[in-house]
Amino acid sequence: ALRAKIAEQPDVLRTFYPEHLPPAVEAVAILLRNSAEARDAIDDTLSHSGASIVLPRAASRAEAHQALDGEGIVRLTGEGGSGKSGILKRLAMDAGGPAVIFTDNRMTAATLAQHFGQLGIHEPAGTVFDAIAGQGEALCMIDGADRLLMSDRRAVVLDILRAIRTCATHGQWRIVTSARGYQDSDLVAEALREAGFDRIGAQVVVGALSADEVALVAKEFPPFGPLLKRPDLAEQTRSLFLLRDLLRRPSPPAQVPSEVDAADSWISGYGLTARELGHRSQTLAQIGDRLVSKPWEPPG
Repeated sequence: ALRAKIAEQPDVLRTFYPEHLPPAVEAVAILLRNSAEARDAIDDTLSHSGASIVLPRAASRAEAHQALDGEGIVRLTGEGGSGKSGILKRLAMDAGGPAVIFTDNRMTAATLAQHFGQLGIHEPAGTVFDAIAGQGEALCMIDGADRLLMSDRRAVVLDILRAIRTCATHGQWRIVTSARGYQDSDLVAEALREAGFDRIGAQVVVGALSADEVALVAKEFPPFGPLLKRPDLAEQTRSLFLLRDLLRRPSPPAQVPSEVDAADSWISGYGLTARELGHRSQTLAQIGDRLVSKPWEPPG
């Protein structure tokens, strides 16, 4: 009876009797802990001078929830900087069961097995996924799937999808990805088909901010209010990408920066840490080299 009670406490087993841990228990703990860190690292805040706000994005979240409940697979898409990662993060926080999260900016491995090895996981992916979903519904999320698929880490995405499709608990898994489109291609839909999925789920487009959301930003950051309330600048002020660029400045500029101004700021690395700038430069170099050297081939 005492052994049975101890077996119900994996933390006790891990500390005092690691040799008696059931298969994959430690692997599950590692992966879920890493996933929670990846989720928390997604920055979905708008900040300026010590103040910050998280926009509810209620319409996009509701559409994504409805699609996930109905289809089981959701492909979040939209322009760069539109807030896809933030929606993905909120879906993870809303999930009732475990959420396994893989993000582009935390992925250096070329395969899922290599990534697991870096985390200290040595069990096969299918075994780990079965252990996670063995007690009920689970969620797998891939943030920045387009950047992964268009780089030398393409196999990571395919490995994840194939492991889910072929594991014994595949019916318990739901999938959410975030990715920009590439020309006329839906990279995630193509990856799902390549991994053997019969259905590719629903596409949810994360678009511009609503007028109410812009008003909320103006209320939170009063110095920027006059610019944000101008109807002639609605197209710019509803772009989350441009808003982030605007709020990085110590004070409101004479005019809302244009896409060209924002691009110049982005190219110069304004507001980025050295690590973020290095990661972005490496990814761009890989994508650019492939597009220039082999333009006739699909990315990946």
